Amino acid sequence: MKLITNGRLITRDAEGRGYYEHGAVAYEGARIAEVGEEAALRAKYPDAEIVDAKGGVIMPAFINAHTHIYSALARGLSIVGNNPTNFYEVLDGTWWSIDRHLMMDGTKASATALYIDSIKQGVTTVFDHHASYGEIPGTLHTIAQESKRLGLRSCLCYEVSDRDGEEKCLQAIQENADFITECERSKDPMLAAMFGGHALFTISDKTFDRMVAANNGTVIAAAWSGKIKTSCTMVGLIAMMAFTTSSVLDTVVTVVIVVTTVYSGVEYFVKNGKCLKLKG
Repeated sequence: MKLITNGRLITRDAEGRGYYEHGAVAYEGARIAEVGEEAALRAKYPDAEIVDAKGGVIMPAFINAHTHIYSALARGLSIVGNNPTNFYEVLDGTWWSIDRHLMMDGTKASATALYIDSIKQGVTTVFDHHASYGEIPGTLHTIAQESKRLGLRSCLCYEVSDRDGEEKCLQAIQENADFITECERSKDPMLAAMFGGHALFTISDKTFDRMVAANNGTVIAAAWSGKIKTSCTMVGLIAMMAFTTSSVLDTVVTVVIVVTTVYSGVEYFVKNGKCLKLKG
Protein backbone atom coordinates (compact mmCIF):
# COMPACT_ATOMS: atom_id res chain seq x y z
CA MET A 1 0.00 0.00 0.00
CA LYS A 2 1.16 3.53 -0.82
CA LEU A 3 -0.15 6.82 0.50
CA ILE A 4 0.14 10.13 -1.37
CA THR A 5 0.24 12.91 1.23
CA ASN A 6 1.12 16.56 1.77
CA GLY A 7 -1.10 17.97 -0.95
CA ARG A 8 -4.41 19.61 -1.72
CA LEU A 9 -6.72 16.88 -3.02
CA ILE A 10 -9.27 17.38 -5.80
CA THR A 11 -11.50 14.31 -6.15
CA ARG A 12 -14.07 15.55 -8.70
CA ASP A 13 -16.65 13.60 -6.72
CA ALA A 14 -19.92 15.28 -7.67
CA GLU A 15 -21.91 13.47 -5.01
CA GLY A 16 -19.41 13.58 -2.17
CA ARG A 17 -16.64 15.85 -1.04
CA GLY A 18 -14.78 17.28 -4.00
CA TYR A 19 -11.86 19.00 -2.24
CA TYR A 20 -9.59 18.38 0.76
CA GLU A 21 -7.16 21.07 1.84
CA HIS A 22 -5.02 18.40 3.52
CA GLY A 23 -5.92 15.34 1.52
CA ALA A 24 -4.36 11.97 0.78
CA VAL A 25 -4.81 9.05 -1.60
CA ALA A 26 -4.24 5.41 -0.62
CA TYR A 27 -3.54 3.08 -3.53
CA GLU A 28 -2.19 -0.37 -4.22
CA GLY A 29 -0.91 -1.32 -7.65
CA ALA A 30 -3.26 0.21 -10.22
CA ARG A 31 -6.22 0.48 -7.80
CA ILE A 32 -7.13 3.49 -5.66
CA ALA A 33 -8.21 2.13 -2.28
CA GLU A 34 -9.42 5.32 -0.61
CA VAL A 35 -9.25 9.11 -0.63
CA GLY A 36 -9.78 11.46 2.27
CA GLU A 37 -8.19 13.53 5.01
CA GLU A 38 -4.46 12.90 5.37
CA ALA A 39 -4.58 12.44 9.13
CA ALA A 40 -7.35 9.85 8.92
CA LEU A 41 -5.65 7.84 6.19
CA ARG A 42 -2.26 7.94 7.92
CA ALA A 43 -3.94 6.45 10.99
CA LYS A 44 -5.80 3.84 8.94
CA TYR A 45 -2.74 2.76 6.91
CA PRO A 46 0.20 3.14 9.32
CA ASP A 47 2.45 0.79 7.33
CA ALA A 48 1.84 2.43 3.96
CA GLU A 49 4.78 3.77 1.96
CA ILE A 50 4.53 7.58 1.93
CA VAL A 51 4.68 9.47 -1.38
CA ASP A 52 5.24 13.17 -0.67
CA ALA A 53 3.26 15.50 -2.95
CA LYS A 54 5.39 18.39 -1.62
CA GLY A 55 2.48 20.78 -1.16
CA GLY A 56 1.21 20.32 -4.70
CA VAL A 57 -2.20 19.38 -6.04
CA ILE A 58 -3.31 15.75 -5.98
CA MET A 59 -5.96 15.13 -8.64
CA PRO A 60 -7.01 12.79 -11.46
CA ALA A 61 -4.63 12.98 -14.41
CA PHE A 62 -5.41 14.95 -17.55
CA ILE A 63 -6.47 13.43 -20.88
CA ASN A 64 -5.13 14.93 -24.11
CA ALA A 65 -8.06 14.23 -26.42
CA HIS A 66 -6.46 15.59 -29.62
CA THR A 67 -2.78 15.74 -30.47
CA HIS A 68 -0.34 15.04 -33.33
CA ILE A 69 2.88 13.28 -32.38
CA TYR A 70 4.43 14.21 -35.75
CA SER A 71 4.52 17.86 -34.66
CA ALA A 72 6.22 17.28 -31.29
CA LEU A 73 9.68 18.31 -32.48
CA ALA A 74 8.48 21.18 -34.69
CA ARG A 75 8.08 23.82 -31.99
CA GLY A 76 9.67 27.07 -33.06
CA LEU A 77 10.36 25.67 -36.53
CA SER A 78 10.64 28.23 -39.32
CA ILE A 79 10.62 26.97 -42.92
CA VAL A 80 12.45 29.36 -45.24
CA GLY A 81 10.16 30.68 -47.98
CA ASN A 82 7.00 29.37 -46.31
CA ASN A 83 4.72 32.35 -45.72
CA PRO A 84 1.16 30.96 -45.60
CA THR A 85 -1.83 33.25 -46.04
CA ASN A 86 -4.59 30.69 -45.43
CA PHE A 87 -5.22 27.36 -43.71
CA TYR A 88 -4.51 25.21 -46.77
CA GLU A 89 -1.13 26.88 -47.25
CA VAL A 90 -0.33 26.23 -43.58
CA LEU A 91 -1.06 22.54 -44.14
CA ASP A 92 0.74 22.21 -47.46
CA GLY A 93 3.74 24.39 -46.65
CA THR A 94 4.30 23.35 -43.04
CA TRP A 95 2.68 20.20 -41.72
CA TRP A 96 2.50 18.13 -44.90
CA SER A 97 6.08 19.09 -45.68
CA ILE A 98 7.14 17.87 -42.24
CA ASP A 99 5.27 14.56 -42.31
CA ARG A 100 6.51 13.75 -45.85
CA HIS A 101 10.06 13.72 -44.46
CA LEU A 102 9.30 11.93 -41.19
CA MET A 103 10.92 8.48 -41.04
CA MET A 104 10.62 5.81 -38.33
CA ASP A 105 13.42 7.19 -36.16
CA GLY A 106 11.82 10.64 -36.31
CA THR A 107 8.44 9.19 -35.39
CA LYS A 108 9.94 7.41 -32.38
CA ALA A 109 11.79 10.55 -31.24
CA SER A 110 8.62 12.63 -31.65
CA ALA A 111 6.63 10.11 -29.60
CA THR A 112 9.24 10.11 -26.85
CA ALA A 113 9.24 13.92 -26.70
CA LEU A 114 5.45 14.19 -26.60
CA TYR A 115 5.02 11.49 -23.96
CA ILE A 116 7.69 12.97 -21.69
CA ASP A 117 6.11 16.42 -21.99
CA SER A 118 2.72 14.85 -21.26
CA ILE A 119 3.99 13.28 -18.05
CA LYS A 120 5.51 16.61 -16.96
CA GLN A 121 2.13 18.33 -17.42
CA GLY A 122 0.10 15.63 -15.66
CA VAL A 123 -1.28 13.98 -18.80
CA THR A 124 -1.49 10.19 -18.66
CA THR A 125 -3.86 9.43 -21.56
CA VAL A 126 -3.24 10.53 -25.15
CA PHE A 127 -5.44 10.39 -28.25
CA ASP A 128 -3.14 10.80 -31.25
CA HIS A 129 -3.86 11.23 -34.96
CA HIS A 130 -0.49 10.45 -36.54
CA ALA A 131 0.98 11.07 -40.01
CA SER A 132 4.49 10.26 -41.23
CA TYR A 133 4.26 9.82 -44.98
CA GLY A 134 8.02 9.39 -45.27
CA GLU A 135 7.62 5.93 -43.70
CA ILE A 136 4.21 4.48 -42.88
CA PRO A 137 4.15 0.70 -42.13
CA GLY A 138 4.72 -0.08 -38.45
CA THR A 139 4.63 3.50 -37.18
CA LEU A 140 1.64 3.02 -34.85
CA HIS A 141 3.34 -0.03 -33.33
CA THR A 142 6.48 2.04 -32.76
CA ILE A 143 4.48 4.80 -31.06
CA ALA A 144 2.63 2.23 -28.96
CA GLN A 145 5.89 0.75 -27.73
CA GLU A 146 7.07 4.18 -26.54
CA SER A 147 3.73 4.73 -24.83
CA LYS A 148 4.05 1.43 -22.97
CA ARG A 149 7.71 2.06 -22.10
CA LEU A 150 6.87 5.40 -20.50
CA GLY A 151 3.68 4.16 -18.82
CA LEU A 152 0.93 6.16 -20.56
CA ARG A 153 -2.38 5.10 -22.03
CA SER A 154 -2.75 5.79 -25.76
CA CYS A 155 -5.51 5.63 -28.33
CA LEU A 156 -3.84 5.83 -31.75
CA CYS A 157 -4.74 6.06 -35.42
CA TYR A 158 -3.05 6.88 -38.72
CA GLU A 159 -4.10 9.81 -40.87
CA VAL A 160 -5.51 8.54 -44.17
CA SER A 161 -5.30 11.04 -47.05
CA ASP A 162 -5.11 11.08 -50.85
CA ARG A 163 -2.68 14.00 -50.82
CA ASP A 164 0.47 11.91 -51.46
CA GLY A 165 -0.92 9.47 -53.99
CA GLU A 166 -2.67 6.12 -54.03
CA GLU A 167 0.21 3.96 -52.79
CA LYS A 168 0.71 6.04 -49.64
CA CYS A 169 -3.05 6.20 -49.11
CA LEU A 170 -3.33 2.40 -49.21
CA GLN A 171 -0.41 2.05 -46.79
CA ALA A 172 -2.12 4.47 -44.39
CA ILE A 173 -5.38 2.50 -44.55
CA GLN A 174 -3.53 -0.76 -43.94
CA GLU A 175 -1.62 0.76 -41.00
CA ASN A 176 -4.92 1.56 -39.30
CA ALA A 177 -6.29 -1.91 -40.00
CA ASP A 178 -3.13 -3.63 -38.75
CA PHE A 179 -3.01 -1.63 -35.52
CA ILE A 180 -6.69 -2.23 -34.82
CA THR A 181 -6.03 -5.96 -35.20
CA GLU A 182 -2.96 -5.70 -32.96
CA CYS A 183 -4.94 -4.01 -30.19
CA GLU A 184 -7.82 -6.47 -30.44
CA ARG A 185 -5.43 -9.41 -30.13
CA SER A 186 -3.29 -8.02 -27.31
CA LYS A 187 -6.21 -6.76 -25.20
CA ASP A 188 -3.75 -4.39 -23.52
CA PRO A 189 -5.77 -2.03 -21.28
CA MET A 190 -3.19 0.71 -21.93
CA LEU A 191 -3.68 0.70 -25.73
CA ALA A 192 -6.63 1.34 -28.03
CA ALA A 193 -7.07 2.02 -31.74
CA MET A 194 -9.17 4.33 -33.88
CA PHE A 195 -9.45 4.59 -37.68
CA GLY A 196 -8.05 7.94 -38.80
CA GLY A 197 -9.10 10.05 -41.78
CA HIS A 198 -7.74 13.52 -42.51
CA ALA A 199 -10.52 15.69 -43.95
CA LEU A 200 -13.23 15.80 -46.60
CA PHE A 201 -11.05 17.89 -48.91
CA THR A 202 -8.21 15.33 -48.93
CA ILE A 203 -10.21 12.07 -49.00
CA SER A 204 -12.11 10.85 -52.07
CA ASP A 205 -15.28 8.76 -52.00
CA LYS A 206 -13.23 5.79 -53.20
CA THR A 207 -10.87 6.19 -50.25
CA PHE A 208 -13.80 6.36 -47.84
CA ASP A 209 -15.06 3.08 -49.32
CA ARG A 210 -11.64 1.54 -48.82
CA MET A 211 -11.58 2.71 -45.20
CA VAL A 212 -14.99 1.14 -44.58
CA ALA A 213 -13.80 -2.13 -46.11
CA ALA A 214 -10.57 -2.04 -44.09
CA ASN A 215 -12.58 -1.91 -40.88
CA ASN A 216 -13.62 -5.45 -41.78
CA GLY A 217 -9.99 -6.44 -42.18
CA THR A 218 -9.33 -5.97 -45.89
CA VAL A 219 -8.16 -3.08 -48.04
CA ILE A 220 -9.67 -2.60 -51.50
CA ALA A 221 -6.52 -2.64 -53.61
CA ALA A 222 -5.83 -0.88 -56.88
CA ALA A 223 -4.08 -2.83 -59.63
CA TRP A 224 -1.46 -1.83 -62.19
CA SER A 225 -3.75 -3.09 -64.96
CA GLY A 226 -6.12 -0.25 -64.13
CA LYS A 227 -3.34 2.29 -64.52
CA ILE A 228 -2.28 0.69 -67.83
CA LYS A 229 -5.89 0.76 -69.04
CA THR A 230 -6.21 4.46 -68.22
CA SER A 231 -2.92 5.28 -69.96
CA CYS A 232 -3.84 3.29 -73.06
CA THR A 233 -7.23 4.97 -73.22
CA MET A 234 -5.78 8.48 -72.98
CA VAL A 235 -3.00 7.87 -75.49
CA GLY A 236 -5.33 6.07 -77.87
CA LEU A 237 -7.95 8.82 -77.83
CA ILE A 238 -5.31 11.48 -78.44
CA ALA A 239 -3.96 9.45 -81.39
CA MET A 240 -7.45 9.03 -82.84
CA MET A 241 -8.04 12.78 -82.65
CA ALA A 242 -4.66 13.50 -84.23
CA PHE A 243 -5.09 11.02 -87.11
CA THR A 244 -8.79 11.27 -87.89
CA THR A 245 -8.57 9.57 -91.30
CA SER A 246 -6.95 6.32 -90.16
CA SER A 247 -9.58 3.61 -89.80
CA VAL A 248 -6.93 1.02 -88.96
CA LEU A 249 -5.72 3.12 -86.04
CA ASP A 250 -9.31 3.53 -84.85
CA THR A 251 -9.77 -0.23 -84.85
CA VAL A 252 -6.49 -0.94 -83.07
CA VAL A 253 -7.14 1.69 -80.39
CA THR A 254 -10.69 0.43 -79.82
CA VAL A 255 -9.50 -3.16 -79.42
CA VAL A 256 -6.73 -2.13 -76.99
CA ILE A 257 -9.13 -0.07 -74.91
CA VAL A 258 -11.72 -2.85 -74.76
CA VAL A 259 -9.15 -5.55 -73.89
CA THR A 260 -7.40 -3.52 -71.16
CA THR A 261 -10.73 -2.39 -69.70
CA VAL A 262 -12.11 -5.93 -69.51
CA TYR A 263 -8.86 -7.32 -68.09
CA SER A 264 -8.52 -4.60 -65.42
CA GLY A 265 -12.17 -5.00 -64.47
CA VAL A 266 -11.89 -8.75 -64.04
CA GLU A 267 -8.65 -8.40 -62.03
CA TYR A 268 -10.24 -5.77 -59.78
CA PHE A 269 -13.20 -8.00 -58.91
CA VAL A 270 -10.99 -11.06 -58.42
CA LYS A 271 -8.61 -9.21 -56.07
CA ASN A 272 -11.33 -7.43 -54.13
CA GLY A 273 -14.18 -9.93 -54.16
CA LYS A 274 -14.00 -10.36 -50.39
CA CYS A 275 -14.16 -6.60 -49.79
CA LEU A 276 -17.04 -6.07 -52.17
CA LYS A 277 -18.96 -8.90 -50.54
CA LEU A 278 -18.40 -7.38 -47.09
CA LYS A 279 -19.55 -3.98 -48.30
CA GLY A 280 -22.65 -5.48 -49.91
